[in-house]
Formats: sequence, structure tokens, C-alpha cells
Amino acid sequence: FVQFEDLEFHIPNLLSLLSKETIEKGEFNVSFTGSHSYEVEKKQLKFILKVSYEDIKTNQVLMVYSSLSTFLIQNFEEVIKPDESNQDTYHISIDFLSLFVSISISTTRGVLIEKLARTPLARALLPTVDVSELVQALYPQDSPQGL
Repeated sequence: FVQFEDLEFHIPNLLSLLSKETIEKGEFNVSFTGSHSYEVEKKQLKFILKVSYEDIKTNQVLMVYSSLSTFLIQNFEEVIKPDESNQDTYHISIDFLSLFVSISISTTRGVLIEKLARTPLARALLPTVDVSELVQALYPQDSPQGL
């Protein structure tokens, strides 16, 4: 793990959008999006994770947070392989990518606890996620490709 940085953190005017009941009942959806890229020369994989909370009843956005996790991979050439037909495209196994997604989500969970501590969303913890299902949803191919 080389670096973790905030890219975006936004909470609209919560007083007008959110009732205490919404949080206490957990009446909000959490959505995840993500993408990854490589810096081959630096032996790095970069993963951007975006998390959004939305009110179930109104579809109002309650919170948006995105981060960039940068990972140094010592044996980069062994685990991230160039495509045989396109040397600008790389392949990584779903299992290996899942490891980086899991680390990114766990780190994001801790960051959000701190960022949301003094807001109406303080009790709205990022839920646990089946990382393999999330990675399959983000990357429907068998072997995700870099950008």
C-alpha cells in the first residue's frame, strides 16, 4: 500500500434532505463504483472507489465520497500481464484485484467513520460487502483490464 487519498467528499444540506428516522431505520441505499489503472513503470495499481448514500424514499443523494488507493506491487510482471494482442492492455486475476478492492473498502470505511462523525450520517456505517460479488459487478469479464 503506497498511498490513500480523498478525491471527493460531498454532503448536501442534510437538514433539508434527511430525517432522523431515515438513518435510524437505515432507509438509504449504498452504492459502489470503481475503476482501476496501472502505472507499469512504477509497478503500481491504482484503484478509485466511489461510495454514494441515497435516501430510499426520495432518491436524494445524502453523501458522496471517492478515494484513490495506490498499491506498489513488487512482483508486478508476474501478476499483471500484458495482453498478447495489445501491449497497452493488462490483465489481472479477479482474486488478486479483489484483494485491492477489499483494502480500499476497509480503508474507506474508517475514513467515513471520521468524516461523518459530526453529521446526521454518523451512525450510517459503510456496510460490509461481498467483495467478490462487487468485483464481478464492476468487472463482468473474467479478467479485468487496465485503462
